[in-house]
Amino acid sequence: MNEFKTDINLFLINNAVYIAISIAAIIFIALIIIFILIFISNKKSNQKNNKQNNYDLIIKCLGGIDNIKDFSIRGSRLSLTLFDSSLLKTEEIKNYGIKSIINMSNKTILVLDFAKELSDYFTSLKSLN
Repeated sequence: MNEFKTDINLFLINNAVYIAISIAAIIFIALIIIFILIFISNKKSNQKNNKQNNYDLIIKCLGGIDNIKDFSIRGSRLSLTLFDSSLLKTEEIKNYGIKSIINMSNKTILVLDFAKELSDYFTSLKSLN
């Protein structure tokens, strides 16, 4: 038994530097992984906030949530009935991802890639009013 303890002590003495470097490397890699996960989480949070800000700016270009009388979606088209269509800022709204705008006498159609998400946002805001 004494011989076994001596062998372990010799092993530790001879390899202490390598063991310490290995432990430090493992801690360093773990810290890098933690920072990467935090960065990805913050980036997703910022993207969500940016989308919501764009949605709010789109609503502002439509004359506000109270100016939206009715809306429906069909694929990438969001059909809107506005109380006052003169409040629609046609050129400005294109800066927020709207591909095209079709104005009719009583209806406005927005063509965009995120029609469902914007419609859901409208719904959530309308339910608060």
